[in-house]
Amino acid sequence: MKIELWSDYACPYCYIGEVRLKKALAEIDNKDEIKVIMKSFELDPNASYSRRILQIIWN
Repeated sequence: MKIELWSDYACPYCYIGEVRLKKALAEIDNKDEIKVIMKSFELDPNASYSRRILQIIWN
């Protein structure tokens, strides 16, 4: 199975979704059959720079 995860690193909801996906994958027995491909998508191109820096620090 291939999962493409499109995410904005400054979006808190994207982060929550990524964490939940990782938890779900951790519970699956056949992890080697799953390939997760991370893709970036900027939800808000006008988001402040400081918000992005805080997101990087939190991770």
